[in-house]
Amino acid sequence: MKVLKSAINALQHCNAKDIKIYDLKGYNPFFDYAIVATAVAERQLDALISQINEEAVNSGFEVRNCVGRGSKWILIDLHDVMINFFTYEERLHFDLDKMWSNRPLIELPKDE
Repeated sequence: MKVLKSAINALQHCNAKDIKIYDLKGYNPFFDYAIVATAVAERQLDALISQINEEAVNSGFEVRNCVGRGSKWILIDLHDVMINFFTYEERLHFDLDKMWSNRPLIELPKDE
């Protein structure tokens, strides 16, 4: 859960919009949680990569892979957590939210 919280912190720090966290435990053999979020501007996509790398260093977890730099869909593999960060148009096009619509959503942690 520590990695999931760090990923959410990074997305919130980058002002990501419409953050959804899907619980895929027992449904997907590769990761337990999928995060889908929207970038308001394309520059946010690169900012997220930097923020996730900083969170990884500070929290002691590993970024397994990051693909899509320079595109409109960034995919970051944090082992049990997969982040999908899109521009608005790309998110609508690929519609991962529809694909996972039958999976439970996890509420965003409240600010303490």
